[in-house]
Amino acid sequence: MPEVQPPTTLSPFSERDDVNTPLAPYSTLGSDDAIITNPLDEQQELTVQREESAQRHAQMVTTLKNQRDNVFTPLSVEERLCQTIGQKSATWTIGPGATYPEEVASGQALRERYLDPYLDNSKRNNGRRRRRLRSLGAPQSSSQQYVCSES
Repeated sequence: MPEVQPPTTLSPFSERDDVNTPLAPYSTLGSDDAIITNPLDEQQELTVQREESAQRHAQMVTTLKNQRDNVFTPLSVEERLCQTIGQKSATWTIGPGATYPEEVASGQALRERYLDPYLDNSKRNNGRRRRRLRSLGAPQSSSQQYVCSES
């Protein structure tokens, strides 16, 4: 009579499914076995990590320098005057305020001569602008004030 064989599994990896068999055919598991590492691999890995860290640091420093270059810093008063007028403010002499009546009178005369016509011209220009708008038929700007009362 033929011998009866146990049923076979259809999986080609049936020996891996068995918990009692070792993980690989060339390894044997035991409590006495230790993991063997190569110290050269560890040194090489440390060297690679140091190089990567140095590269990251250099990249971070470069990024920070670029960001600092793009930060807006307003000009100082002297730099702004130099750009606007074209000469340094050190060439201007600013003396003490007027203390004698003659100095006050000369300052007042200069103010009337140079500053007041500028103010008068702006008033005249506003008047001209209003007349021109009226002649073009533009609606008048209302100068009435509206007060909202609380109800």
